[in-house]
Amino acid sequence: MCWKCCGFSSTPPTRCPNFTTGSATGSSTAPSARSGWGGDEIDGGLFRFVDRDGGPPTGDRMGVAYEDLVDRTWSTKLWWPHAESLYATALLVDRYASDELLAWHDRIRDYTYATFPAPQGREWIQVRDRRGAPLNQVVGLPVKDPFHVPRALLLTARLGKQGS
Repeated sequence: MCWKCCGFSSTPPTRCPNFTTGSATGSSTAPSARSGWGGDEIDGGLFRFVDRDGGPPTGDRMGVAYEDLVDRTWSTKLWWPHAESLYATALLVDRYASDELLAWHDRIRDYTYATFPAPQGREWIQVRDRRGAPLNQVVGLPVKDPFHVPRALLLTARLGKQGS
């Protein structure tokens, strides 16, 4: 599930006053969260890749290098999907007043803040293993690093202020 897509599809464009968002995004988010959390009830967090049942990716292979990356890293946890999920679930709770989505938001928030920030208030650690231990790996482009976490946290904080 692309958490950013959940957030975007629940935010009506300001230049299209007749645009409406349906509840399909809200109703599909909790099942997607369950799938992304997968079978990791012990360690928590959202897996990087899962199949539709929440386990290791399966299916036909094409023999491309990307499949090796998926096999090696499917159970890692990345900071940016967790940060984006904080905003997406907060936004969806605001839009649809769902107790189930609120429970997912709280669960993801608790895991995210307990796992990704480095000690002593420094930067967030980009990638963690299945158990939450830091991995010395780079994921994605360096230009994405300073964008996702602050954006998601600022939008979540702004949403909280609007609701109070």
